[in-house]
Amino acid sequence: MPKRVVRDVAGTNSGSSSLATWQSAGLSLAMLITAFVNGLGALAGGVALVAVIWSLARLRRRAPTARSTCDLVGVALGERASTMVALLQMCAYLFLASYLASRTGFLHVLSPWVSDPDLAIDSWWWPVSSAVAVVVAGVVVYALSTRVLAAICAVLAGAAALIVFYLALAVVAKVLGGTEPMQVGQQPTSAGLEDVATVLLLGLTVVGIEVVTTANSQLRSAARPMGLALAAGMACTALVWTADQVGTTGGFSYGADNFLLVVAELFGVPGTNWLLTVTICANISGLLAVTWALIRVAGPIGQRFTSGTDMPGDLAAALVLIPVVAVIAIAVCRNWGVLAVTPSVAPILLIVVYLFVAEASARLPRWENLTWTIKVLTAVVLVAVVLVPLLYAWSPDMASAHEDFAANALWRVAIAGLLVAAAAGVAARWPDLVGVDAANRGDESDEASGVAMGRR
Repeated sequence: MPKRVVRDVAGTNSGSSSLATWQSAGLSLAMLITAFVNGLGALAGGVALVAVIWSLARLRRRAPTARSTCDLVGVALGERASTMVALLQMCAYLFLASYLASRTGFLHVLSPWVSDPDLAIDSWWWPVSSAVAVVVAGVVVYALSTRVLAAICAVLAGAAALIVFYLALAVVAKVLGGTEPMQVGQQPTSAGLEDVATVLLLGLTVVGIEVVTTANSQLRSAARPMGLALAAGMACTALVWTADQVGTTGGFSYGADNFLLVVAELFGVPGTNWLLTVTICANISGLLAVTWALIRVAGPIGQRFTSGTDMPGDLAAALVLIPVVAVIAIAVCRNWGVLAVTPSVAPILLIVVYLFVAEASARLPRWENLTWTIKVLTAVVLVAVVLVPLLYAWSPDMASAHEDFAANALWRVAIAGLLVAAAAGVAARWPDLVGVDAANRGDESDEASGVAMGRR
């Protein structure tokens, strides 16, 4: 396809079916809100995401009409890579949805009509509420158009971000105005492997910003909405961490674990109510966004199995995956062994996806040195995410003090490895399970020739 035609196709994205920038940014921001209290680790993760956003934007310029994230990767790396990325994203989003559903179900425990929260946590009300949240989210996602759903997520996520921002600003202003900071215990000193493990585990919460590219063909831009969401999210994270450091006497810490307590201490019931509002907005927007992304990724796979029927692929995917998400959400609530660990597997799977994105970007012509540097750094991050928590968990002091932490670290890596191997096996056996957009695959411009040269 000549370059002139590609530009014409790209221009169609500005039509009525495309998502506005604020809607797209809202979907990405919804995935970052839960990381606001993770301090310097989340900020480090945000810096790494800049390279991911740049790589995705670069791929989108190469294939502006590609349908989704896996198609963007598949245009440069082929059908097997496209299928593998889709499967990894589907598993990661499934685990994230179960975690966010458990958090949403927990809102029932915080409701005013629950007289004994401890009893409600131990009862089946929390798991059942989480399962109901999953079903409701699935129905809402399937019933509403992408533009309406994106608008809802943008409003909820934006409201949560604004409230957090102003609460953190109010904490800083009140303490600097003369109010005594909250007294907390002195943080124990840490060094070496513990510091690295802490930053990595906190940074793993900053994933999922790429959900918006699962609707790539409906975007006017990939870099702008993800960049805006990341900038807003990191600004809130930095201010919350500052408020935590200023508002407590516990000394330096990487996270902002005491921020919620500081707000409740300084502002009483109104502050607690605002924090509850943030929790509601954050959990609902995150659950809707990740459920939408899960169904979008799984839809083409479902279509393969329903091609001879009248059932839409996305409906088939929803009918299969929503019960799975509900079961895992219940397992998280009840702490059912290995299933309860699966939400922590999602960040590892998404980092593998980001490695594919970096590799695909490196196959494109121009910026070779930068793209290869990003690919190497992404691989290093993946290795660190796998090895450092394991080494820290199984160090003599940590293993003897927290055996559950060591076991969870091992299970997290083992499950992630099995899923990556399974996705690779399925992609090798059925490479066209998802398929790459033929319009982009058939591009014979000079840029496509450069991709072919990169493959060789």
